Amino acid sequence: MGKHLRKLFSAKEVKEIFERYLSQEIGVEQALGLLRIRRRQFFKLLKAYRVSPDRFSLDYKRKTHPPGRIL
Repeated sequence: MGKHLRKLFSAKEVKEIFERYLSQEIGVEQALGLLRIRRRQFFKLLKAYRVSPDRFSLDYKRKTHPPGRIL
């Protein structure tokens, strides 16, 4: 199993690759190779970046409460 994108790259580095892709400086295949991710994840992250470039983050967002916490 591969490493997580957030452990391989900073958000700034991923943003730079997205900017290069959006300016057509690099193609989608080259962007996928640089990030070492698949198409589905690339376009999912790109969508989040396009919606809010200033708030784009690679941080994991939990959908439940942290483990071990009693409510």
